[in-house]
Amino acid sequence: MSTLESEQSLSCQVLSEPLAAGTALRATQADVDFGNRREHFRSPIEVTRPIGLALASPQGEPISPWISADILDLSTGGLCLVLMAGQDFEPNAHLVLNLRSQPGFGIEQLPVGLRWFVKGGLLVSLGVGFDQPFERLPSLA
Repeated sequence: MSTLESEQSLSCQVLSEPLAAGTALRATQADVDFGNRREHFRSPIEVTRPIGLALASPQGEPISPWISADILDLSTGGLCLVLMAGQDFEPNAHLVLNLRSQPGFGIEQLPVGLRWFVKGGLLVSLGVGFDQPFERLPSLA
């Protein structure tokens, strides 16, 4: 079986080597039994202004320099972001978003919790959750 045809199960595994491009990923039965953990419908975003992201104190105050992040998708419960690698994140880290570039949120800074993150070469993708879900999706600029 070629690298492009190989399948890898990622359920609760730490990868010791990077996956080759084109590797098919499949869920294990445990993943299927666990089901989709997302509570909120995700709306993919095509193009929008970047936002700021910083590590935060438990009170939501920025404690690291701001870095730029692009929004990949949005729900009433959180965001999926992508940013340049270089910042390390601890599981369940406190983060704060600078939303000045996105007035549709109606707030300039928003404390969020890190739900997951994946490092991949030069980029990091991460999911953040809002403490309280929004009643409706904010409009993005």
